[in-house]
Amino acid sequence: VRRPKRKGARECGPQRLSNNNTINQELSSETDAESAYFNEIKKWIPPAEIRQGFPYYFSGYDYDGRPILVAEMGKWKWSSVFGRGANPQTERALETHIIQALYRMSILSQDSPDQEAVLVLDFDGFSHAQLGNTGYLRFLQRQLGNSEHFRGKLGYGYFVNVNFVAQTMLSFVKPMLGALFERVEIYGTNPRQWAPRLLRKIPKNQLAPWYGGSKDFKPLARIGILGYREYRKTCLFPKANQKPHSQQQRYQQFRQWTQGHLHLTPKQKAIVRKIAERLLKSLAPNIEHQLQRLGDRIYNGIRRDQQMSDEMEEKRHQENTSKPLKIIKQALKKGKKKIHRFRKG
Repeated sequence: VRRPKRKGARECGPQRLSNNNTINQELSSETDAESAYFNEIKKWIPPAEIRQGFPYYFSGYDYDGRPILVAEMGKWKWSSVFGRGANPQTERALETHIIQALYRMSILSQDSPDQEAVLVLDFDGFSHAQLGNTGYLRFLQRQLGNSEHFRGKLGYGYFVNVNFVAQTMLSFVKPMLGALFERVEIYGTNPRQWAPRLLRKIPKNQLAPWYGGSKDFKPLARIGILGYREYRKTCLFPKANQKPHSQQQRYQQFRQWTQGHLHLTPKQKAIVRKIAERLLKSLAPNIEHQLQRLGDRIYNGIRRDQQMSDEMEEKRHQENTSKPLKIIKQALKKGKKKIHRFRKG
């Protein structure tokens, strides 16, 4: 006779194994879904409006090898997303853009010994328009929930140029962040106070000059300006890209191109000149005539200026020469009067 199963009794044997298998399957399905989600985020390219309005960059590494993510949040164009007539799709795109930034930060942090990263947020230019917008505050609250996956990756952070408006916003966010807020140092708008603190942990050549870094600073990667896949699509020289050189060489070429010191060959320069000539012809068929008219206007303006200056010089010369003559005439008149009086006396 089987005994009735007691409530809260432990499962054993094959039943327990089957339950463990189902739990493992659920966990593996969750991890697979997460990996698929992050793979999509990794490949995602932000639209031009988001890329140009919300840029960020990786400036380099600190003394302990942690990557540094810098975002000038005060200069971000929040009104383009949360203003009047804003599109909800742009809000979703901005959300994905921020998650992508945090995901890239977590990937770069895997190479550091502690597997942590550094975050520098600049609130210079942050205004009350963002604080009074309910859509922006709701979006911020949602982003704090999305950032739970990356909270363990933050080693420390700096919030600089925090004005009164940004301070009130951070006081609203502080209870949601909890212990993570203890790793962040908040500073005001005086760089003399916070620049030396940054340089204690971050080398000078890994920071921009407006944060106390060196003038020859070059960021590790400027994300939000143009991605590698877009560079491959919009490249002017597709034949050069079809050559069988390695992916690493291509990426180095892309890095040079983003930093603005790509040295073109004479053939590539000739191609660029031809493209420029075609553009000029297509934009304005009578551009030579317009340039000639513009040149005539400039020449006539210069001639008028010269004539005006010549006339002014002549007037000044006449005034300068006429002054001594007037003085002599006045002296002669006075002398004649004196002689006339002397004769009468």
